[in-house]
Amino acid sequence: MHERPYNPRIARRHRGFTLVEMLTVLLILAIILGLVVGISRYLMEEAARKQTEVTQAVLMNAVMRYKTMTGSPPGALSNLVDGSAPEDVRAIALKVPKDQFDGSTAKDGWGAAMTYQPAGGRGGTPVIISNGPDRQSNLGTPTDATNTDNVRSDNY
Repeated sequence: MHERPYNPRIARRHRGFTLVEMLTVLLILAIILGLVVGISRYLMEEAARKQTEVTQAVLMNAVMRYKTMTGSPPGALSNLVDGSAPEDVRAIALKVPKDQFDGSTAKDGWGAAMTYQPAGGRGGTPVIISNGPDRQSNLGTPTDATNTDNVRSDNY
């Protein structure tokens, strides 16, 4: 067998990566990182929105049960768990985790207090409103563009 003589130029060329190869790898890693961060933000936002919707649904179930049993909606969410509330209503309201409803204040998935209005929903029905991720009350009508991030129990 015939062996090639040692050539330092060829040996040097195969020792490491070129600048172009390194930059290409860094670019690919940056793109992957950008995708992961974007997707994780989206998933966290969706999780907070779903948590808010679930909390509102359970509390609205208790509010409607209270209204059915007493003839009028509670004046405040705290009425759902106080001593005068029917036992069925208390049982429903206490299904909400303590970090979401402490007996007086309901919190949304972003950790902000939600607003309860006994007659603020469609047709004067009770409604629970979360200000959404921006945590701003957006005082316009529910259909204003500034209110698109709000989460309402009446889906308005």
